[in-house]
Amino acid sequence: MSKESKSNRILLLHDRLNRGEVLNKRMLSDEFGIDNKSVQRYLEDIRAYLAEYYPGHEVIYDYLKKGYIKNIADDKSLSGAEVLAITKIIIESRAFTKDEMNGLIQSILDLVTGMERKAIKEFIGNELIHFQSITHNKPLLKMIWDICFTIRKQNMIEIRYEKMNGTESRRKIKPVSVIFSEFYYYLIAFIDGSEYESPAFFRLDRIVSFEILADRFVIPEKNRVEVGE
Repeated sequence: MSKESKSNRILLLHDRLNRGEVLNKRMLSDEFGIDNKSVQRYLEDIRAYLAEYYPGHEVIYDYLKKGYIKNIADDKSLSGAEVLAITKIIIESRAFTKDEMNGLIQSILDLVTGMERKAIKEFIGNELIHFQSITHNKPLLKMIWDICFTIRKQNMIEIRYEKMNGTESRRKIKPVSVIFSEFYYYLIAFIDGSEYESPAFFRLDRIVSFEILADRFVIPEKNRVEVGE
């Protein structure tokens, strides 16, 4: 069997799958005059191609139809343009360490096809080379996740906080939101026992450590923080 004939057969099977046909190995074996193992290798080549260039597209065996079909995962996948926009926002925010940023970008790039992935890497390549994280260089992803869960459960937390002059203070607070503004993530929280009705803002990178307390809290309606505003 020549390489050309093999390639033509694989392309033919791919076209049939795209048209929604059901592929039966025995019938294909008879049609092409080859054994079942060769047909199986063709299908595996198509699977590998789809996995590389069309995430979410796969060749599966349908037991009801008694053959192989092309299945497309029912999800809201991002377009290449959307992924490019998101990656540029992540880079320009400079909110994360270089390792966290690279991990985020790679995870997002995995959502698009191989060709789109390659193009986006070329578009942002120069920005990645010259990327400089902000001065604190502190990992934030897990802290953001953990604190958001305390907000959801309305647990009070106690934080060790480093002030601008380098000294540390301890605060027992009622966290209500995490926001991002001008290179930094901030925790909006009410300080327990404070005489002020307005919340305080704590830069996340200056939180040395925090402890989730068993105490729960409720914010009165009049003191509710409108994060969007």
